Amino acid sequence: MTADEITMHENEQIDAANASGRTPVVFVHGLWLLPSSWDRWLDVFRQAGYAPVSPGWPDDPDTVAEAREHPEVFAKKSIGDVADHFESVIKRLSTKPAIVGHSFGGLLTQILAGRGLAAVSVAIDPAPFRGVLPLVISTIALGLLLREGAKDFYSAEAQPFPYIFPDRQISVLGVQLSLSQIGVLLIALAVIAALQLFLSRTRTGRQMQATAQNPTLARILGIPVQRMVLYTFLLNAVLVAIASILVSPIYLAKFTNGETLGMAAFIAAIIGGFNQVRGAILGGVILGVLDNLSAAYISSQYRGAFPLIVLIAVILLRPQGLLGRIEERTV
Repeated sequence: MTADEITMHENEQIDAANASGRTPVVFVHGLWLLPSSWDRWLDVFRQAGYAPVSPGWPDDPDTVAEAREHPEVFAKKSIGDVADHFESVIKRLSTKPAIVGHSFGGLLTQILAGRGLAAVSVAIDPAPFRGVLPLVISTIALGLLLREGAKDFYSAEAQPFPYIFPDRQISVLGVQLSLSQIGVLLIALAVIAALQLFLSRTRTGRQMQATAQNPTLARILGIPVQRMVLYTFLLNAVLVAIASILVSPIYLAKFTNGETLGMAAFIAAIIGGFNQVRGAILGGVILGVLDNLSAAYISSQYRGAFPLIVLIAVILLRPQGLLGRIEERTV
C-alpha cells in the first residue's frame, strides 16, 4: 500500500464527514497502535457535534490480533510516508480539519500542521523531532567549557576561601566541635526548610511541582511551563551558589569542586530516593558518615569505594531509594 492509497474504511469516514457538514477532527495514532485506539474519543467527539476521522498508517492491519500475527507490516515505513498518507486523507475532506495526535502521532500532527493542513492542531505528549541526545551532549559540553575556562583564565590551583563563621573550636560535653562547621550545618538546614516551605506553601512552588510531574497536563491547566522551567534553573543556581559558599572554605575553591561534589550529591540522591527531599538528606548523611568512618578506621585510600558499594546495594535491593516511593507510569 502506498501513501496515496486510502482504505475502504477511511473512505467511509471521509464521505460521512463531508456529508455531515460538521467540522472534521482527524485523529493520528502513534507507534504500535491502531486506529481503534481512538474509538472512545471518536464517540465523545461525535456526540459533541464533530465529524471524527481516524485514518491508519499505510498497511495497518484491521485488528490487534492481525497486528500480533504479522508485526512485520509495521516495518519499512518512513515518517514522510505516514505523513503523506494522512495528507492524502485530509485533502479529501471538504473542510480543513482539526488534527489530534498522541506520542508519535503528536509528532505527525505537528508535521501535518506545518504543511498547512490543519485548522487547529493538538499534539499530546509528542515525540521530539530530533530526540533528547543533543540536549545531553550540549549540557556536558557546556559544563566542560565552563570548567576548563575557569582553569585556563583564572587558576588551576586550589584557592583559599574565607570562612563565614569564626574558624575556632568549642567544647560541648567534652567533645571538640568546629564553630564554622556547625554554622554550615545550620545554614544548610535553614535553606532546606525554606525550600520545602516554598515548594509546598506557595502558588509558584506548587506550579513548579506540577510542571515536573506532568508538563503536558500542567500546560493544559494554564500553568506557564516554560516560566516554571526557568524558575527551576534559577532556583538551582541560587542553591548551588549557597552550597559553594558553604563548602569552599573547607574544600578550597578550585575548578573541579562541582564535579566532585556533584557526583557525591547524585549518589546521595539515589541512595535516599530521588522523589523525596528527606531521602536525599538521609543519603547525604549516610555518605558523609561512611566516608569519615572508612577513612578513620579502615583506610583513606579506599574511602571513595564504600559509597559506591552502598550505591550498588541500594540499586539492587531497593531501586527507589531508602525513603523513595515507587512510581508507575502508563506507556
